[in-house]
This record gives sequence, structure tokens and C-alpha cells, in this order.
Amino acid sequence: RDRDLSREGSPLILGIGAGYPSPKTKAAFDIAGADYHRRFTLLDDTTELWRAMWASGATTFHGALLRLTDLPPARAHSQQGPPLWLASGTPQGLRRAARHYDGWLPYPTDADMYAAGWREVTAGALTAARPPAAITPALFATVLVTDDHERGEAHLDAYCRATYGMPSSVVATIQLLLVGHAADIATTLSRNVQAGARHLVIRVGCLDPGDQPERIADALAPVKQHASPSPLRAAGRRRR
Repeated sequence: RDRDLSREGSPLILGIGAGYPSPKTKAAFDIAGADYHRRFTLLDDTTELWRAMWASGATTFHGALLRLTDLPPARAHSQQGPPLWLASGTPQGLRRAARHYDGWLPYPTDADMYAAGWREVTAGALTAARPPAAITPALFATVLVTDDHERGEAHLDAYCRATYGMPSSVVATIQLLLVGHAADIATTLSRNVQAGARHLVIRVGCLDPGDQPERIADALAPVKQHASPSPLRAAGRRRR
């Protein structure tokens, strides 16, 4: 269905990334015939292609890696399509978020890391003559609200093994994983909000979500109090 995806009231935000640096990611790029070591450049080209097609219905594109002609006509949108948020915490990712993207969507394991990253993004935006307000500071977190911590850890571990092929103890060194009482989860998320996050993307950390969306929504209620004066938005993701 042909829908207007302009940013004003857009029903869609695209969170994108170049791929976590790992042998599995490189193997996937090799299968696709793409250069793993230039994946950030390829991502930048791809998003610029999207924007060109959304803005003017461009039928040709010449980027650093992508050189395309005779593209099928695309419907132009009044404000260049939906916002693009970069999911990255590496130094080069922070610089790219500052220069090229509409939002920053990392998953750092603690609020101090988030604050340091956001400082780099805002400084990079100013260097690129962009207002920091043009970039939405978001946070991706995997959450499981439970009063039975041991059982919750088991559910989270099963989820991580099914999703990544790794135990939760390993994933927790890379991503923000929260399991436990609602108050404790709210405290951790509030620290990230105080560090600058203004949009939370919450993924339910179990294979059978059950009532988790409702319990997580309740846990988020006090978190919003720490977002003043800027509004806090939260979006949930369910495993399907």
C-alpha cells in the first residue's frame, strides 16, 4: 500500500545498523557478496539512496560504493521520508550519527556509557553545523519484569540463546539487559533518561511475552518523571 511517509506524523521510524563486528556478521556479508570492512560506507550509501528516492523519486544514484541507473520510479515524499536512527556505539558510528542521521539508538550496558556517547554525538553535530536537537537520543533495552529473579534470568537466557545463539551472560556484556523488580528496572532506565535518552525502545526479554507488555508499561510510568522538561517516548517490541 502506498502511504505518505513524510516525517510530520510519520507512522514509521527506521532503526538501522551496519552489523555487529563478529565472525557471524562477516560470514553473512560474505554470503551476500558485500564487503564486510566497508559496511558503514555501504549503509551510508543505502540511506542516501533511500532519501534521494523519497525526496525526488530519483532513478539514478552515484555513491561511494553504490552506482545505480535505471531505478524504477518511486513516489516522492514532501519531507524525505521517515526518520532514520543509527544503532551504533562505536566511535565511527557516533560520528556518523552526528553527521548523517535523525536519531541515535544504542544499547550501552550502563548510563555512564550512554552519557559519554551522547556527548560525542552532540559535539559531532555541532562540528558538522547541525543542531543537536535534530538528532533524537534513543535507547534500546531488553526488559523482563519479574519478582522471581532466578526464573526471570532463566527465561532471559533462553531468549538470548534462541535469538543470538549465546547465553545471556555474554549478551549482557554487549547490550543493556534488565531483569527483576519493576522498581529496579525503572531506576536503571531513569538513569539513562537522566543521561540524555528521550525515546526508549523496549524489547520483551522472553520467548512467551504473556503479560510482559503491560508490566513493562507500568514499570515505565515513574521513568517518565525524569524526562522533564523534554518528553519521553517509549515503544515496545514483541517477539513474533
